[in-house]
Amino acid sequence: MTTTQHVILSLGMVTFSLVGLVPPWMHVRVDDPEFRVAASSALITVGTPVRPDAADDGNHPRRRGLPTYQGLPLRRWESRIDGRRLTVRWCSVATATALGIWLATPGLRRPRAG
Repeated sequence: MTTTQHVILSLGMVTFSLVGLVPPWMHVRVDDPEFRVAASSALITVGTPVRPDAADDGNHPRRRGLPTYQGLPLRRWESRIDGRRLTVRWCSVATATALGIWLATPGLRRPRAG
């Protein structure tokens, strides 16, 4: 490998690691795990907490003055890492790194005979 290829590989490995340290999160309903809401990216040790949409006025009989998210009480939601979006990001970094290494191959730029 050339020096340029080593630099590209090193940058790709660092980027791959950083993407893993700051993964995308989703909010999932506890009673219906198929219902998911995409959330932002956050540090893996912190996560993205489920925050209430707006202050509840207490008039809705189902909510009983509890803070809500997407119309349901906060206790019915949890945060999880979004594995699908994380996989897409990791594959993008790996593809870009492989393409960069391939484009930095010295044998690709042969002069045309002519």
